[in-house]
Amino acid sequence: MPDPAVSAKPKILIVDDDPDVIFAMTAFLEDHGYEVIAARSGLEGVQRVELDRPDLVLLDLMMPDRSGMDVLSDIRERDRVLPVFMVTAFGSIDVAVEALKRGADDFIQKPWKNEQLLVEISQVISKRRLETENLQLKRALKQ
Repeated sequence: MPDPAVSAKPKILIVDDDPDVIFAMTAFLEDHGYEVIAARSGLEGVQRVELDRPDLVLLDLMMPDRSGMDVLSDIRERDRVLPVFMVTAFGSIDVAVEALKRGADDFIQKPWKNEQLLVEISQVISKRRLETENLQLKRALKQ
């Protein structure tokens, strides 16, 4: 029997302290078939990862309560495979490399390009769902 989480609408968690960014990303992603959850602080973002089990996290690098890098580390302690895209207006090559070393799956610069963001989100979520289905099928075959 398929896992209901796999067949549900993909869920994206946006962790950003800027209400305008949350509003714009939420409207855009919901228009393209995603369920969106928002957190306005790093601490709330980590809590939402545990409570809502999103398929992907869009994580701001600069927030007042904690750095996005610290939040990324907390997320990785709880879930090593959850896709996380770092999103920032203050990007540099060094920051992007550091984010990827710490376990981010991608690095998105503000302002983002809508179509490119959609393609990257779709690819990562599809890959994760296929991996999940594959694991479930392997478990079923073992039984």
